[in-house]
Amino acid sequence: MIRVLIVDDKPENLYLLRALLQSRGCVVDEAGHGAEAIDKAHQAPPDLIISDLLMPVMDGYTLLRRWKAHERFRTIPFVVYTATYTGPKDERLALDLGADAFIIKPVEPESFMARIEEVLARKTGGALLPARAPEGHQMGLLKEYSEVLVHKLEKKVFQLEQANRELHAEIARRQQAETELLQSRQDWEDIFQSIGHPTIIMDLEHGIVAANKAAIEVSGKSLDELRNTKCYDLFHRSAEPSKRCPMEALLESGSRERVEIEMEALGAYYLVSCTPVFDKQGAIRKVIHIATDITERKKSEEALRESETRYRALFSQSMDGIYVTSREGVLLDANQAFLDILGYKRDNVVRGDIRIVYANPSDRDRFVQTIEASGSVKDYPLSFKRKDGKEVECLVTSNVRRAGDGAIVGYQGILRDITEQATLQKQLLQAQKMEAIGTLAGGVAHDFNNVLQVALGYTELILRHEGLPQRVRADLRKINNASRQGAELIQRLLTFSRKAEFKPQPLDLNRRITDLTEILERTIPKMIEIQLLLSEDLATINADKTQIDQVLMNLAVNARDAMPDGGKLIFETTTVLLDEEYAGTHLDAKPGYHILLMVTDTGSGIGKETLEHIFEPFYTTKSVGEGTGLGLAMVHGIVKQHGGHIRCYSEPGHGTTFKIYIPGLISGEQQEEATFKETTRGGSETILLVDDEELIRDLGSRTLAKAGYKVFVASNGKEALELYQAHSDEIALVLLDLIMPEMGGEQCLKGLLSLNPSVKVIIASGYSASGPTKDALADGAKGFVNKPYDVRQALEVIREVLDSG
Repeated sequence: MIRVLIVDDKPENLYLLRALLQSRGCVVDEAGHGAEAIDKAHQAPPDLIISDLLMPVMDGYTLLRRWKAHERFRTIPFVVYTATYTGPKDERLALDLGADAFIIKPVEPESFMARIEEVLARKTGGALLPARAPEGHQMGLLKEYSEVLVHKLEKKVFQLEQANRELHAEIARRQQAETELLQSRQDWEDIFQSIGHPTIIMDLEHGIVAANKAAIEVSGKSLDELRNTKCYDLFHRSAEPSKRCPMEALLESGSRERVEIEMEALGAYYLVSCTPVFDKQGAIRKVIHIATDITERKKSEEALRESETRYRALFSQSMDGIYVTSREGVLLDANQAFLDILGYKRDNVVRGDIRIVYANPSDRDRFVQTIEASGSVKDYPLSFKRKDGKEVECLVTSNVRRAGDGAIVGYQGILRDITEQATLQKQLLQAQKMEAIGTLAGGVAHDFNNVLQVALGYTELILRHEGLPQRVRADLRKINNASRQGAELIQRLLTFSRKAEFKPQPLDLNRRITDLTEILERTIPKMIEIQLLLSEDLATINADKTQIDQVLMNLAVNARDAMPDGGKLIFETTTVLLDEEYAGTHLDAKPGYHILLMVTDTGSGIGKETLEHIFEPFYTTKSVGEGTGLGLAMVHGIVKQHGGHIRCYSEPGHGTTFKIYIPGLISGEQQEEATFKETTRGGSETILLVDDEELIRDLGSRTLAKAGYKVFVASNGKEALELYQAHSDEIALVLLDLIMPEMGGEQCLKGLLSLNPSVKVIIASGYSASGPTKDALADGAKGFVNKPYDVRQALEVIREVLDSG
C-alpha cells in the first residue's frame, strides 16, 4: 500500500487530494505547511510527497530544497501541485531544486493520477498504485468529490460575484474620482487663470512651467513662449538669478519667502510671494510665484520718505524748539533746539511728563484750556524752567492733534526762546523808568530849588537884623541850615537827572583814585584793607573831576557799610574793547574802547531782588536816618552823563563788584594797533565754557568760535565734569564761572584737578581777581578773565594759558 504525504494550507485542496488518492487505495497523511510536513515525515516517512508552493511558515520551494537535502528523504518522489504559475521559470526552478513532477492546478483527476503513476513508475520501476476501488465505492467517492467541487464552485461563484460587485463599485468610484479630479483640475485652472496678479509655476531650475493670464499680459508673450523660459532672463534681463531672488532663498530655507524687487523688463516694482509645492516624500517639486504690482505704493513711499526727510530736516535743524505731546502731558517727541533751550538730554525728558519743564505747572493747565477752546494759539507767553533751575521766557505757537473721529489726542507746537529779547526789553523798560524818574526828579528839583532859594534868601536877610532876639535867631538858623541841606539834596537829584552843571576835561582816573585813597585811609575803619590794581597804560577819559570824585566816594562808602566786620576794598582799572555783540546784549552800551573801573568789596553781597532797584532814587536797604537812597542813583546819573554805563555783580555772601565803563580817549593808531593785536590771538583748540547764565554762554561761545576755537558748553559744575571726563582728550582749556547752582566753580575746579592735575582752567567772574576769585586762583587755576567778557583781554589770557606749556 502506497503512503502519500499531501501538503497544502487550504483544507478543501487537502480534502480533494485525499479523496482522489484514497479512491486508489493510498494511505494519505496531511500537513498545512512545509515545517509540519517535515515533522510528519520524520514520524512516518511517506512513499510520495505532493506539495503546494505558496504556504505560510514554510513555502513549497523551501520544503523542496530541504527535502532533497535530507539524506533520508531525498530518494522519496516529490511532486509540486500548485495553482501559482507565472511562467516556465516557476517550473524550471522547481525542477532544478529536484522536483520529480510539476503539475498546474486545476487538472482532470485521471490526468493527475496518470502523472502520479508515472512518477512512481519512474522511481520504482513499475506502477505501484493499487487497482481502482470497486464501482460502488468509486461512485461514492466521486459523488462526494462532486459535492465538494460544487460547494467549492458555489463558493467561488459567490466570491466572483462579490468581487465583481466590488469591481463595479471600484470602477464607479474611480469614474467619480476621475470626474471630480477633472472638475478639480478645471476649478484649479479657473482659479489659477482668474488670479488678478501675475502668477507663474516654475521648476527648480527657474524654468517657467505654467503662467496665468495676468502673467502673460504683463510679459507681452504667449504661453508657449513663456514655457521653459528662465524667469530671471524674462523679467530681470539677467543671465543668472538676482541676489535678492526669493526662489534662491526658498530653496535654501524650504519655506515660503516674500521680497520686494524691481523687475527691469517690466519697468515696475513687485512684491513677490514664493511658495513651495512638495511631493509625497516632502521634497520640493515646483515653486509658485505670485507677483503684486507695488509700483504706485513704492512711489507713494518714496514721496512719503522725501516728505519725512524734509520734515525731519526742518524738525531737527529748526532754531526754534518743536515738540509733540499727548493730551495727558507725555512728551512724545522734541527736536534738539527744544532740548537745548531747556537744557535737557533726550533720554531725560522724552516720554516723560511735560509739566517738569514749566516754571509754574499750573501754567500748563491754563495753556491747555486756551488751546482746546480755540484749537490753536499763537505767540502764547510762557515761562519754562531749565534743568539747571534757570528760567527761560518763551513764546509758544501750538495747535491740537486730533484722531480720525475728531477727538483731541494731544498737542504740537513751536517754542521760541525770547529770554534775550525779554532781557533787552527789561533793560529798555528799566532805562525808560530811570529816564522818566530822572525827568521827574529834574523837574521837581528845579522848581523845589527855586522855593529853597527863596527860603534861604529871606532867612539870611532876616538874620542880618541886629535886634533879633536870640531865640528867634536860633530858629532862623535851623531853617536856614535845613534849607541848605535841601539844596544839597536837590543838587544830587539834578546830578541823577543829568541836569547838574557838567564840566568835562581830560582826566587821569588812576590819579583821582590814588588821591581819594589817601582820604579814605584816614576816614574808613582800619579793619578794611584798601587795594589798588591800576593799569599802567590806562588812557585818559573826558570827565568832570568833581563828579568822578563823587562816584568814587559813594562807592567806597557803600563798600564800607557792606563790611561792618572788616574786609577788603579793591579799586581796579583797565582798558577794554566792547564789541558789537556785547553792545547788542546790553542796551545802554556802545561798541568801542572804554576805561573799566571796578570797585569790589568782600562784604555781605546783594540779593537779586535788591539788585534790580539799587540805582533808583530813594531806594535803600539802610535803616531810617542812615541814608537817603540817592548815592547810587547819583552814581548812575553821573556815569550816564559821561556816556558810559554801570553794572553791578553780586551774590549774597560773596561780596559785590561795581563795573563802570566810560569811553576812553584813544587815538586812531592805538585803536588800529589794539585791533590788530585782537585779531591775532585766536586758535583752533577745544575749550569747555562753563556758566549758568545762558546769555553769557551764548556770548562767550560766539566770541570763542569767531576766534577759531571749538567750544563745548556746560551750565553747571556737574555737567562740566561729565563733559570733561567724556572729552578730556579733546578739551585743551576750561573757562569756568565761580558762582553756579548745583555745583559751584571752586568744587568743579577741584573735581577737574582730580581728573587731570595738569588741566588748564581760567576763572571767569564778574568779581575782581583779588576778591572772591583769589582762592580759586590759589587752588590751581591758571588765569582770570572778567565778566562780561572783554574780548581782547579774554582772548589774550586764553592764548597765554594755552601757550604756557
